[in-house]
Amino acid sequence: MREHLTGPLQAGAAESRLALSPSGTVEMSSPTREPLVLAAPTRSLDDLALSLRVEVVGGDTVVLHFAPGTEAGAALPVLRLAADPGTGLAAPFRLRLSLTQIRGTTSRPVPAAALAEHIELRLVEGVLGRLVYLLGAEKARLRRQARELAGVRRLNGAYGDALDRWGAELGVPRLLDTIRFREPAAHERATVFGLITFGERRFGPGSAGEVTAEARREPDREYRRRLAIYRSWLYPSPAQVRALLNGPGRADEANAGMLADIGITARAAVRDTPRQPAVAVHLVAVDDPELRTGLHEHIRRTALVWPGDSATPEAVHAARYLPQAMREATDELRARLRAAFELPPDVALAPRLAQLLDRVARCRQALGGTDRWRVRRGQDPDGGSRYELGLGADIEPLAAVDLDAMAERLRSDDIDLPSTPTSAEPDPAETRALLAAAQPVDAITDPDGAWLLAAGGLQTVHRIADDLLYVSHLSTFGLSVSGPAAITSGSTVTLEARYHAAGEPGSHALILAGLTASATTWTGAGRDPWQVIDGDDAQDAWNAALVTPGMAAPVLEAAGLPSIEDPDGVATALADLPAELIATLRLAPTTARRITAGRPEAVDELRQLLNTFGEQRLSAALLLVLGDEDVVVVVGGVALPVAGLNLTDRTATLFRWYASRVWPVEPGEPAPVSIGYLGARTELTPRAPGLYAVVALGQVRVQAAGTAPYEFAVELPAGVTISLLQYEYLMNLLAHVHPMGVRVDTSTVRQRHVDLSDDGRAEPIPPDVSRTFRWFRRSRFRGRTAAGTPSALEQT
Repeated sequence: MREHLTGPLQAGAAESRLALSPSGTVEMSSPTREPLVLAAPTRSLDDLALSLRVEVVGGDTVVLHFAPGTEAGAALPVLRLAADPGTGLAAPFRLRLSLTQIRGTTSRPVPAAALAEHIELRLVEGVLGRLVYLLGAEKARLRRQARELAGVRRLNGAYGDALDRWGAELGVPRLLDTIRFREPAAHERATVFGLITFGERRFGPGSAGEVTAEARREPDREYRRRLAIYRSWLYPSPAQVRALLNGPGRADEANAGMLADIGITARAAVRDTPRQPAVAVHLVAVDDPELRTGLHEHIRRTALVWPGDSATPEAVHAARYLPQAMREATDELRARLRAAFELPPDVALAPRLAQLLDRVARCRQALGGTDRWRVRRGQDPDGGSRYELGLGADIEPLAAVDLDAMAERLRSDDIDLPSTPTSAEPDPAETRALLAAAQPVDAITDPDGAWLLAAGGLQTVHRIADDLLYVSHLSTFGLSVSGPAAITSGSTVTLEARYHAAGEPGSHALILAGLTASATTWTGAGRDPWQVIDGDDAQDAWNAALVTPGMAAPVLEAAGLPSIEDPDGVATALADLPAELIATLRLAPTTARRITAGRPEAVDELRQLLNTFGEQRLSAALLLVLGDEDVVVVVGGVALPVAGLNLTDRTATLFRWYASRVWPVEPGEPAPVSIGYLGARTELTPRAPGLYAVVALGQVRVQAAGTAPYEFAVELPAGVTISLLQYEYLMNLLAHVHPMGVRVDTSTVRQRHVDLSDDGRAEPIPPDVSRTFRWFRRSRFRGRTAAGTPSALEQT
């Protein structure tokens, strides 16, 4: 305020800055006139407080406190020395300073050499100077209070009751407790009859532990972190979800998003690439088998493309009523197919399949392929769901040397295409664009040449024998529907959908691929290999299973596997499951011995085994003890008895069935048929004569195939562990950011990354614990300023 005084009055209010030495002292060696020493922060304080201790050498000690919100330059009096009444002069003085920074409940001393960066001291001389300071002293306090009131209107500046009011507005009350996982006591664990007395243990499946609550008022910093989830502007897109979880930065950088606020430094992966559903169509004639035969003949005459040039194909195409341009285009397509492929007599193909085979042939010719590619099978009325409508074809695989030669030419951009369209190459630009998008792979990695077939647009390349590939313009991935083709009205028949494994018809693609990849990973980690047992041998193993021994039960429990108390019932239940969806593995005797003896290292071994299966999207695993050195593991793509779905939260194979009468058609009338909607097997009951199309849509939850429709998955890097409280925060964050109607798959987080017991190792969360956490936002508590566990609140 001194600068606002008029000239004569300024002489009575002199002001100067006192120098701070590196040792934290201030020394005034000359007399001063009516002195007043002031201290002020050099920069404005937000959430930081300062405590300044000033010792007058040879005198008293003063402690000053600068509260959060104090502005830069807002001064407090340090020292007022008595002056001589006659001269008004005060004796020289020396001050020794120390400073402490305070943020919340933590404090940190400031080195003496750095005091000048945080605090400045000023000397005011003159009676008028002291009066001017006194008049303006309250102004600094008012401005600090105004800054504080403005700050609590922002989440970062709010504290105490202001944060509680924010929470009341959002329906996110402050928590009055914390949660932790309580390991089961000895008398609560699963037990086996005959190994204990009635007074020591209870019988039954036992307890896997539970989440318990302990009284604790949530600090402001943690509360502010939870409220931040619900305050940011949110558009629930994939990019927004990634931004909230990880923040800015590259994939190899540390987490800078909301997960970093809770101590998770690794970046989360968000996968949202939908898996392509597989489709299979099966025709069923009711009461009149000729209806199915008639439809087959109808589509051959009116819809399918006959590449041949014999009398029958020529007559079929000549009889169709088509525009001249379409007729000419079809004839040119047929001619190119004849030139590029060796075809069976009178073969017929779906129009789209014919077009894509032509594209593949043109790409092959541009890369140097000259010989004719052999097609063995097209539309076949008796070929089942794959062939009866002409939706697929069987072709012979190309030789490995030819595939490698074409891949090398493509990598070298050695593409032979005409500059202008010709009869053999009607669209050179399209062919060049298809090859530009192709990703060539060597024949060892891709013996089917799928990279070339996919470049032409074929969605399915499936090996059905050593010398045969099934290709289709639809995504089938080996899916087929089996069942009767002719039945009577009112009867009920069973239909089955199955993903046949490549090269092994009858085996399931998921189980075969999952076990093959799991075995490679397992033995690659230095573990003893297992033995796959099939058929009657598997059934014999199930029947020989014992009640889980007492020494092995804790090992199984720690690994996330159930103990077996009724082996006969388990064997019966396993026999009722689809045989193609389960597999039985006999573990090595050394591994079995560690499990049955209850060795601690067996826990890590079993966890690694389950993680290996889970990475291949197998759904469940069940361990059966047959003897001290004989242990088998049943692995399935469906829920298993006792175990349920303990590797993922859903079955690995999903099927959806539809049935519709295609003839006769009665507009506006519901189809007179009933069919089970879900499952690998279904029952069809037509209630009226006619021709019915049964459609199976399926998905296999394999690792490389992305996510299900309307779903995205959140995963953490291997080896990353999070606590129960961090898991709780993550689940609430995902519950808020996911779009309506979209599911979030967190199964891998729950199975491989949560450390419940705070021992630094992740363990699978028991099913009854995985959903036991506190929901942060509860609309019915809007207006409340504190909350405990849900059960506690419901009792009040």
